[in-house]
Amino acid sequence: MQATLSTNSTLITLLNSITLSISRYGFFIFVIFGTIGNILNVLIFYQKKLRASPCALYLRTSSCIDLVLTLGISLPRMLTTYDLDYSAKIGIICKMRHFTYYSLSILSVWMVALAAVDRFLITSPLAKRRQMSSLRNAYRLISASAILVTLVFGNLFYCADVVDNGVITSCSASTTRQCGFYNQIARLVTVLCIPEMVIIAVSINMTRNLRYLKQATVTITSIRSAQYRVRKIDRQLIKLVTCEIVMLTVSWIPLGIQRMYALVTYDIPRSALCKSIEALSDEITSMISRMDNSLSFYVYLFAGGILFRQTLQSWFKNTVKHGRV
Repeated sequence: MQATLSTNSTLITLLNSITLSISRYGFFIFVIFGTIGNILNVLIFYQKKLRASPCALYLRTSSCIDLVLTLGISLPRMLTTYDLDYSAKIGIICKMRHFTYYSLSILSVWMVALAAVDRFLITSPLAKRRQMSSLRNAYRLISASAILVTLVFGNLFYCADVVDNGVITSCSASTTRQCGFYNQIARLVTVLCIPEMVIIAVSINMTRNLRYLKQATVTITSIRSAQYRVRKIDRQLIKLVTCEIVMLTVSWIPLGIQRMYALVTYDIPRSALCKSIEALSDEITSMISRMDNSLSFYVYLFAGGILFRQTLQSWFKNTVKHGRV
């Protein structure tokens, strides 16, 4: 019995040490790469070649959100390991942190879903659908999405607070049973179920549209050459959106599984060893979910097609030549 307790204590210490290292060094890497990558994403998607595209607007908005998440969530998560997390000490900061994380992480996913919808519309053989792909509609959808997410997670200004369990103080969104259940379920629905269903549906229809375009006989004349260039840009943007969808799926599914497990076992008592294992699992899945926020630029660069690289090269040359961003 004594040997078992000693072994468990050693294992708990080891697991806690691994969890601390992941938080400290893993998030540090994501902060560095995410800050640089998202700033470059915003600059590239704002270039003249892409500025008029609703799809580029969605991806630019997603990058702006990811930059805020990197500096406002990942950085404080790393600082927690140095006891510099003021959200665990000040209630209003705790509330703002959880609201920012829940709302912006979901809004970032929705921007990708809207970009996929835009690619479906732009590839449609119906002119009426293609006309729906516009900057005006994009701004409306972004605004509506922000309002909806705010309404869904506005409860965090009430639910989230600093909790003292007698050993440590922490910032928690589950101060009551009702708050914990609601926010976990709402997050699963809004970050996985709805976006994934939308993405799957529009991806299937977009594939059909692309097959139809391949089968159609297109005669390119000097009069229609401008339209052809626009079509090439749209095809390249489809590659970028596809890369984002793959990365989004890889990033969020492990966290979704972990959250479902947490909901199912919510009322089951846990030993100290079990809590340490779950804390490590939570840290790993949380780290994986940050991949989408931090590494999109590098995925676009190496797998997003020639458009992104050409725009980056053009922006870099102009910056060096004229000395301004």
